[in-house]
Formats: sequence, C-alpha cells, structure tokens
Amino acid sequence: MRFYHSLILLFLYSFSPASQAQTCNELHVTGSDKWVPIAYLNKENENQQATGIAYDLSRHIAEQLNLPLTLDAKTPWARAMRDLEQGDIDLIAGVYSTEERKTKFLMSQAFSQDTLNIYVKKGFEFPFQTLDDLIDKRVDVRRRSSNGQAFDEFAKSQLKPHLINIVDTYEQLFLRLERDRTDYVILDTYTSNQVLYKLGLEDKITTLKQPLVTNPIHYIMSKNSPCAKHFKAINDIIQKAKEDGTLDKIHQVYY
Repeated sequence: MRFYHSLILLFLYSFSPASQAQTCNELHVTGSDKWVPIAYLNKENENQQATGIAYDLSRHIAEQLNLPLTLDAKTPWARAMRDLEQGDIDLIAGVYSTEERKTKFLMSQAFSQDTLNIYVKKGFEFPFQTLDDLIDKRVDVRRRSSNGQAFDEFAKSQLKPHLINIVDTYEQLFLRLERDRTDYVILDTYTSNQVLYKLGLEDKITTLKQPLVTNPIHYIMSKNSPCAKHFKAINDIIQKAKEDGTLDKIHQVYY
C-alpha cells in the first residue's frame, strides 16, 4: 500500500510547478538589441527579428540540443542581467568576460570578438596610449555593462567616482558627449556608427587613433537555469561549430 501511495505522489509531483520549473523544456535567450553585428533587432524586418552572430549561433545551439528556442532582444540590459541571476532566462548571448560574471554565471568559450573604441567630441581629442592617460577625465558608461576586464578594474580602482556617470542607453552616451557633459565614451564600431547616424552626430564625434581593447565575446548562462545541465553540451557545440566551419559561415553573413 505504501508503494502505491509513493507512486501516486511521484505522479502528482511530475505535473507540479516545482517539477516543471526543474525541467529544461526550451532555451530562453536574450541579449542586446543594438550590438551590430553581434546581437541586434533587424528593424527593416516587419517582425523586428533578433539578428546577428550571437542569435544565429543560438539557433544552431538550440537545434543541436533539439530544444525549442525563445529569442528576446527587447528586454533592457540591466533587467536581463537580473533575470539571468534569478534563472528566469537561460542565456545572455554576447557578453565580455569579467571576473564577476565568471563567478556569478556559467561562461562559455568565446565565439567572436570585437573592438572597443574611445569616442570624443571633434576638436577635443587627447593623446591615448595607456589607461593612465584616462585618469582625471570624465567618462559615461552604460548601466551594468562591461568595457572589458582591464578597463573595469581600472575604473573601479583608479577613477574618482565623480568622474564616472552611468546612463541607460547608447543614445545618452553620445548626446552627453556632444553637449560637453563628459570627455569620452567607449563603444564598439558597428553600434556607434548606427547610433551616431540616428542622432545625426557623425560629423561631430570621432574616435581616438588607438582602440581601447579587443574583447572576446561569450555566452553567460544562469546557474539557476533548469537548462544549466546542458552547459557542457553548449560549449561542445560551439567548439564543433568552430572546427567544422559553421561559425565561420555565420560570421561571413555579417562581415
């Protein structure tokens, strides 16, 4: 009798919310909506499809795992990071590596890279060779974003707090720069070109000759995700995509 009672309890639990929450039924991926060509919304498409290297690779990963895929490129970045911590989403497609992220999340091997430039208002260029050249200069950064491990650590340890201003959007970065409210901002070439064109500031903003850094790009996965059990398989799929040319073909679409 006790055996049958246990079977009934097991059957009921299998359909309970707690059990369903522990089952990886789909892969829920989010990321940037403006990071061309890594992760962005194609606004020329009627459905504003999630587009870019990271999202195309996500489709390949989901297909290899035989899992349905939900791609969300519309969640604000700070909220997406919170959702990932809580396990409400499984993956963020396209991030730089930092020690904090490697501690909080599961970080994949790199699948791409991009270059971060230092943007200034024309006529206000300054010499830049090392991070020390940025001491005593004002900088705007996006909330909960990373500009690479080296700069993040430099900003935390070397820059005075009043020199760092936090904004929420790419547009705010360049609008404040154009209005002389900051001395420089940091962003990748593709995203900057799009935002500057949108704002009509292409002739007013320029880059310093030397880039800040070239960063590898990764996925991060929630440790609280029911799909975390597939993390090793995801890394293996990325590695195989590098070896068999799949990843090169994805890159060739955008370069």
